Amino acid sequence: MTLPPPEDRDLIERVLGYDADENVKTLLLTPSDLAKLFAAVRAEAAPSSPGDGWVMVPIVPRDEMVRAGDAVLAQSTWPDADDIWTAMIDARPLPTEGEG
Repeated sequence: MTLPPPEDRDLIERVLGYDADENVKTLLLTPSDLAKLFAAVRAEAAPSSPGDGWVMVPIVPRDEMVRAGDAVLAQSTWPDADDIWTAMIDARPLPTEGEG
């Protein structure tokens, strides 16, 4: 029998309260246990939300973002940094399923 790697045993212990190092060879999981484990794995794999008032943006601004900021600059003799920032944020690409 091949034992699960330590990080999987840690997950079992954290989610189900089992001492996976002691009981992994005889561990029988109920459907409810499996559902809890799958939910925990999905939650850890899901991109986290940055929280209220924050959005996720690429590290390097995309062309659309730069063009949006440039458009604000071109339309005003005294561009406001907040307006440029807002335009660039509004033009950011949104993460697709599976991206963080």
